[in-house]
Formats: sequence, C-alpha cells, structure tokens
Amino acid sequence: MKKTRWHASLRSFKNYLKNSGQLSLTSKKRTAVSLTVGFYLGIFPIIGITTILCLLVSFIFRLNILILQAYNILFAPLQIFTAYLFLKIGRLIFFTEKEIIPKVTFYDLMHTEKWETLSYLFKSAAGGIFIWSLFFVLTGFFLFTIFFRLLNSKKFSLKEL
Repeated sequence: MKKTRWHASLRSFKNYLKNSGQLSLTSKKRTAVSLTVGFYLGIFPIIGITTILCLLVSFIFRLNILILQAYNILFAPLQIFTAYLFLKIGRLIFFTEKEIIPKVTFYDLMHTEKWETLSYLFKSAAGGIFIWSLFFVLTGFFLFTIFFRLLNSKKFSLKEL
C-alpha cells in the first residue's frame, strides 16, 4: 500500500494525541480550558460564525486550535437545537407581547417593514447571545472541572493509541 501525505498527517496527529496524554499540570489546565471553550463555542446561538470565533479565541487566549475546531465540528448538530432554544428564551425575556412579529413570511416582512424586521432579528440574536452567555457563566466552571479531572485521572490515558 502506497503511503501518502494523508497517512503521514494521520500518524503525526496520532503522535500528538499520545504526547498530550503526558502533559504537565499547566498544559492539562489549558487543554481542559480548550475543551470547555470549544464546547461552548460549538453551541453558540448564531449559526455560521463559530469557526471564526474559535480561531479568534485560540489566537487571543493561546488555546489549542485543534481541540476548539474539533469540538466546533462535533457539536454542530447540537448547535441547531441550542440556537433555537437560546433565541426562543431570549425572545421571551426581551420582547413584550406586542413586539412579537406575527407569523408571515420573511419576504413579506422585509418588503413592508424592513427596519422593524431587522431590529426584531437583531434583538432576537442579542437575546440569544445573552442567554448563551448566562449559560456559559453558570455552567462553565463545572464543565472545566469535569474535563480537568478526566485529564488528571489515572484511567484516562492515550498511550494505547
């Protein structure tokens, strides 16, 4: 079988995973932070910008970009459900009953009430991001603790790869 670049890349990724099992305490903390932030960015309520957010966060905070992007891709199906949930809860909190747009087509709304529709969409997105942020703040440290304990446990080892 002919060895290709893909096999070499797979082998180097496998070596990376093996070596990450022998991390120091600070890099285990950084890996746990990368896992936690990757999960929360993967369920960000605005669909389509999570990849850019992962890149920005990894460069600003010097987190593991591979973990962030892997979690972003892994939780993309969950993002659809959580985006709807966060936006719906945000709308319930931030809108009064008279501000909720009636159920007509988006096309009709954009042609008749363009600025009101855009304002409604912006408020909905802001409400969803607020609820997501609240969720992140309330559960982030708990999830970080779980990941950090998993990385420090004796049973967790990547040496078998």
